[in-house]
Amino acid sequence: MYGVAAANYLAYAALRGDAIDNLPGVPGLGEKTAAALLDAAGSMQAVWADIEHDEGRNVAEALDSWSLDQGGRRLGARVVKHLAAPGARERYDFNVAMMRGHDDLDLGLTPDVPGTPGLLPLDIDRVSRVVGFLNVQATTDLAVRVLTGTPASAATRWA
Repeated sequence: MYGVAAANYLAYAALRGDAIDNLPGVPGLGEKTAAALLDAAGSMQAVWADIEHDEGRNVAEALDSWSLDQGGRRLGARVVKHLAAPGARERYDFNVAMMRGHDDLDLGLTPDVPGTPGLLPLDIDRVSRVVGFLNVQATTDLAVRVLTGTPASAATRWA
């Protein structure tokens, strides 16, 4: 959808920023440039390493080559200049930290122990009430089907 590999989406989002969450991107890099950079360079780890050790020469060459192959103009030097600017790396790292999320939180769920919180399937009435609050029937149907194991057609009886 965004023209980047799923594995690079976090880097892409951190580069371009997210106005909804009030996270500005790296100045001078928008959606198209961020996608092109990741497509040409492969990863931001490689980009930052090249900027640090070789002033971004390899990144600029790769991006220029990619751009010319796509029928565009050279943008390597401009992109490297923006990435090497004071505060660019800090902005990127901050955005990554804010956008990454956590997968190490103890939610107190013990789905492997019968009768304890987090065991699927969940109660159909409770799921219908909580998700039904959104007043989007398709979302309620999906939540009921996934979280309770009940067919979507049965969800309408409970909403």
